[in-house]
Amino acid sequence: MDNLDRITRTPGVLDGKARIRGRRVSVATIVGQVGAGYSIDQIIADYPYLEREDILQALRYAALLAQGTRGRSRRRMKLLVDESLSPTWALLLILGGFDAVHWHELGPGNTPDSEIMAYASAHGYVILTHDLDFGINLSRSKTIAPSVIQIRTHDTNPEVIGEEVVRAINAALKELDKGALITIDARSRTRTRLTVLPIAGEP
Repeated sequence: MDNLDRITRTPGVLDGKARIRGRRVSVATIVGQVGAGYSIDQIIADYPYLEREDILQALRYAALLAQGTRGRSRRRMKLLVDESLSPTWALLLILGGFDAVHWHELGPGNTPDSEIMAYASAHGYVILTHDLDFGINLSRSKTIAPSVIQIRTHDTNPEVIGEEVVRAINAALKELDKGALITIDARSRTRTRLTVLPIAGEP
């Protein structure tokens, strides 16, 4: 069951709307700010008494409502967004029903790709990236984890291609869970290529 211990409701307060830790700020307000393009850091600057987990739980709560569930949804895929993409991607993926985090929340921006891959593999994450080096590293390592989703596009703005990426991920959930490299090419007409891991090398 999803941990939503920071989401509360009180009859007569904010018309009974879902709030964060009993404060007079509703889940709808936070989700609205995310939808307007605000980052977690910007939201916390506007509401300094909030914490990152408050905002993440608000997004998870909204995602569960959108899915028509009450915390009994299937296990969500864990996605790790690489530094080559904006942190806004993590927020979009959370709203899409995934567990998502941006690497800047976990480690320094100059962390080598090999260390990010090792972390993702150890903690069950699938990597989302615009850096094609991750695919090259998978080919060289001949491992089955972590799965990697690489986006090939001229514009990485999630408002432009976010929906297409989420659809492509949902279409490949089983393969990603077992080990796969997914390439989403959105440079003209969006195409998706799937390679099952491990990637075979040259004979």
